[in-house]
Amino acid sequence: MQIQHHIWKIFWTAADKAVYILYGLVYLVQASIMDPAELGLFALFIALNIWIFVLSDSFALQLLIQFGFDESNKKKVNSVVILLHVIVVIGLSLMIYFASSLLSSEMTESRVLEIGSYLPLLGLLMIPRTFSQKIMLKEHQTFQIFISDVAFFAVMSYFILYAKFNGLPWDFYDATNAYFYGTAASSLVSVAMVWRELKFNLTGQVTVKEMLRFSFPITLTNLLNTIPKQLDLFIVKFFFDLHYVGLYQTAKTLFRFFEEGMNGVNGLVYPAAVRFMKSNDLASFKQLLVKSVSFAFLIFVSLTVLFMTGIVDIFIAWFLTEKYTLSLGLFKVMLLTALLLPFSIFYFLVVATGKINALLKNTSISLVISLSTYVVVGFLGIGLLMPLGYLVYLASMTILNYRLLKNSTYVECKTSDLFQGIRDIKSFVQNRFKK
Repeated sequence: MQIQHHIWKIFWTAADKAVYILYGLVYLVQASIMDPAELGLFALFIALNIWIFVLSDSFALQLLIQFGFDESNKKKVNSVVILLHVIVVIGLSLMIYFASSLLSSEMTESRVLEIGSYLPLLGLLMIPRTFSQKIMLKEHQTFQIFISDVAFFAVMSYFILYAKFNGLPWDFYDATNAYFYGTAASSLVSVAMVWRELKFNLTGQVTVKEMLRFSFPITLTNLLNTIPKQLDLFIVKFFFDLHYVGLYQTAKTLFRFFEEGMNGVNGLVYPAAVRFMKSNDLASFKQLLVKSVSFAFLIFVSLTVLFMTGIVDIFIAWFLTEKYTLSLGLFKVMLLTALLLPFSIFYFLVVATGKINALLKNTSISLVISLSTYVVVGFLGIGLLMPLGYLVYLASMTILNYRLLKNSTYVECKTSDLFQGIRDIKSFVQNRFKK
């Protein structure tokens, strides 16, 4: 895998993640004009929406990549995927809507009822965006993904910044409406860009049974995987109030700088890994593993050291009011997790190998360790250490998934391979100067 052959894909992927980071700054502006409790409620709403779409991505959208490369099956796969996507998203949204009263009483928070009433509408607006973006991802259309996300975040940013500079009040309902407008704009733009790819019929060799046989275990795995990653806000809410949820979410927004970087890497790695496994090209598979982990690890170590120097302290003081000061301490605990994020690539590589049942076992073990950590910290009332639940989850998944990769594909990653990126950069620079 020669980096220079994929430079534009990498460039637009990096540009796309830069858009996420820029919106993260706008999100902090939004936090500065909201009461932490209002922000906490909005964070719970978005977390539920993301959870729904992560599950639908596993059950439906992932099939576009796993089975959609064969031209003879493409139209059938498109048809089955969009049908499953709608069923899962709307079905889960309605289930949460009808269960809102129960959730509200269990969490001793009456405002959870407000979240449930908005979820089905947001689901409808987001279905075209997510389906179209998965097609773009399959085809490695990184520029189109960039444009789709620009439309999404630009619209939301306009409303937030307008309120900020005009001194307008901003609460849960205002934030939710802005999110609706951004989602609708992105869906329209996304569908327009993949219009020629939207071909549907039910003819093809791949069977629905075959697709569902792949979907069920990976969806169950991701159901567990999303608990420490997306539903941690609800765990925090169980032990603390909405005000603290708002502080925790602000720290997660800062940490998203790292998560979006990894999402970009994983988006490039997974389709390539599927191709290598289908062609039984283990040499290229190992090269993909080593290079992707190495580059991500080196970059994240450098950024973690930089952020630990105190630059974030100045940053938060500039963007946020004193009521969010505690978010800084939470973010610095989360920074420890950033050192493990590059190894989350192992998760997607295991999916590419098809070892889903073994991955489910690893995820279950890691989740038990994670939840135990969350519960212990929560009962001790040490809110500052709540991010440790995610840290131990990633540590466990790293160890277990690496062992699984090593045993199932005979691919071994040595400690020295973590620094392969330095050698690659040196070689790339030398070749450029020779020309």
